[in-house]
Amino acid sequence: METEFEATFLNIDKNEIRKKLRKAGADLSLKPDLLICDEPFSSIDIKSQKQIIRIFRDIKKSKTTILLIAHNLDIVKKLSDYAVIMLDGKIVESGSTDKIYNNPVHRYTKQLLSSD
Repeated sequence: METEFEATFLNIDKNEIRKKLRKAGADLSLKPDLLICDEPFSSIDIKSQKQIIRIFRDIKKSKTTILLIAHNLDIVKKLSDYAVIMLDGKIVESGSTDKIYNNPVHRYTKQLLSSD
């Protein structure tokens, strides 16, 4: 029996997403306090990304905290209130997403934002 979360993702015509979802065993009916998502937007098309962004926004409204690990800074900006920038496994900058995007301090953060 599919959960509502699975059914939503399975409507996206992407076998890779289906595999990732089933492998993760995501079941939001348990209403977790924390959802950890490691590169959920990698290797999928823009249409699918937009659908997943909408789902994440709905999850966020439910007060579930989402730990989003991603290299796509445009998506991070759309979904995050707080961001942490890491280089070689070390935190080089952290703060509100607005602060980091509007006034980056670390050279690596500036480099990432300029390449996006």
